[in-house]
Amino acid sequence: MAFNVVTGCSNGGCTSGTGFDWETGRTPSWSSGLDQHLAQGTADFTWDGSVTNAAGLKDKDLSKVLSLLVGASFSTDTPDLVVTQDKVSSGPFNIRCDKVYTSSGCVIPSYSPGYSMNSKKFPAAAAHAWLIQNRLAPEFFGQTPVTPLQHMPNKTRNAAGASGAGRSETANRYRVCYGAAANKMVYRTDTALHPELSGSNKDSRSCDEYSFNATYQSAGMPTTEGGKNPRPVSDALQGRECVQTYEKKLPDGTYRLHDDERYAAPTWDETCGRSSMSLNVNSLSMSRFGSFASTFRLLDKDTYWVDIDGFQDCDATADVIKCAQRP
Repeated sequence: MAFNVVTGCSNGGCTSGTGFDWETGRTPSWSSGLDQHLAQGTADFTWDGSVTNAAGLKDKDLSKVLSLLVGASFSTDTPDLVVTQDKVSSGPFNIRCDKVYTSSGCVIPSYSPGYSMNSKKFPAAAAHAWLIQNRLAPEFFGQTPVTPLQHMPNKTRNAAGASGAGRSETANRYRVCYGAAANKMVYRTDTALHPELSGSNKDSRSCDEYSFNATYQSAGMPTTEGGKNPRPVSDALQGRECVQTYEKKLPDGTYRLHDDERYAAPTWDETCGRSSMSLNVNSLSMSRFGSFASTFRLLDKDTYWVDIDGFQDCDATADVIKCAQRP
């Protein structure tokens, strides 16, 4: 029995190789029912570099989805051998190629990569993200590839909004962290600072929001603009509707993420988190995201999840959540 492989590529912009390249010693033929050797080979596909709209600026313009197919048929030269299923196929499956980043490349867009937060170096930021993604059900914002976040690049690249003109991530941050004067986060004076994380030995207080402002799950992004948060903040209350926390340094020199008692206690029905936090911790915990996005070629609305280590022993379902991080 012989195994014959054919390849194909549709949607334009790509070609399949000259054939299926069988590895040496992995011949696709079997001499009897007792022959169980492994046949293995490679199918090559080539993108011709064309995109949807080379004159455009948006991610959807500078990328193209290619549909690949690998099919096979069985044949035999034994007259009395009946092949019950003589054709099989794998796919079509999609590959996306783009020219958005410095170097062109292709990815499997259905794969959701995970961004690992440095929990040991930035425990407060990690604890805040872990709390929101693990307690606020059923969304579990970015907890796993099954409940991912959707990347929103800068306004020139994303096609958010009814007109597709794009939305600025700072607009999301403004609604959650600043907004109207009555809703603006007032940083707690006892928020822990970490000047040692800065080369200038300086630090200040900032607003750390989760889900991230550069995602379609941000509570600052209205559904009319394409936001995916099930209940974005209202015009009346904005960031006051989020779970409120802050990082505090304890007398024994350790740090703890606390409930901010200046606001109503969380009901855990919220859809966002807002924390008074060190600017160094807030910014540096996400400093590697740019290289992460380019490595995995994250485009507008692509999914990813947030991997947070050190909280495996913590119970996010308890009425009062108390736990120690163990990275």
